[in-house]
Formats: sequence, C-alpha cells, structure tokens
Amino acid sequence: MDKSNSQAFSFLYELLEGDPDKISLIVNMAVHSIERDLSGSFEAVENRDIKKAQDHLHKMKSNLAHLDLKEISSRIPNHKNEDFWFALPTYLEEVKANICNVKKLM
Repeated sequence: MDKSNSQAFSFLYELLEGDPDKISLIVNMAVHSIERDLSGSFEAVENRDIKKAQDHLHKMKSNLAHLDLKEISSRIPNHKNEDFWFALPTYLEEVKANICNVKKLM
C-alpha cells in the first residue's frame, strides 16, 4: 500500500501515525477477518442460524469500523426485526462490495 492509499483509512492513519506498513498489516488482517465472517454469515443465512449470524456480525462490526466503514457497520440488520433474514443477504452483499473496494486500495 502506498502512502496516498494509506490515508484512505484515516482512523488507522491517525492511530498508527501514518506508518504505511502497519496500516497495511492491520487492513489486511481486518479484510481477512471480514471475509471469513462474511462466509460464516452467508452460511448462517442459508441455515437460518441466528446465533451464528449474530456472532459473525458482531465480529464484523469492529473490523468494518477499523476500515473507516463506520456507516455500513452501523447498519447491521437487527436480528429482532421481522425482516432480518430478508435484509441480511442484501447487507452482506453490500459489505462484500465495500471490501472489494478496500482491496483495490491495498
């Protein structure tokens, strides 16, 4: 990741004092974790496993925030809403698209 792209992650840039190597390491770890949680979340949707969905969404939320994707992390569907199983796949696809964009910056 070059220095100009590292600034795309302003939270990490500030926290890590602009060190592009550290920012790249954290971004890579967060992306990998989110991809793993996306996979688990899609499985949870397929199996209608609310516990598994909640676990993966909870882990995903903080990693999204680390990548300055706080807006999307704040919109995680609420499992108590009637439309949870309908809203979750759409949300997961949106997260997946955002992660693809993050990977382009790396």
